[in-house]
Amino acid sequence: MITIYARGVVKEDKIEEYKEIATQMMNETRKEKGCINYTLFQDMNDPQVFCFIEHWENQECIDAHNSS
Repeated sequence: MITIYARGVVKEDKIEEYKEIATQMMNETRKEKGCINYTLFQDMNDPQVFCFIEHWENQECIDAHNSS
């Protein structure tokens, strides 16, 4: 299993829009072959900071995801 931690900062006026789009992306990604878990988190102390924690079966699955 491979774990990926992807962190990003969102402009304050775009937080709600980002959450909506990221949730749609998260739901679709979870359907992909080899995706064990794909979850979005928002920082409690700084609501502009988000991170995805992803768990994948192997690099081949990650490569397929990244090319989709």
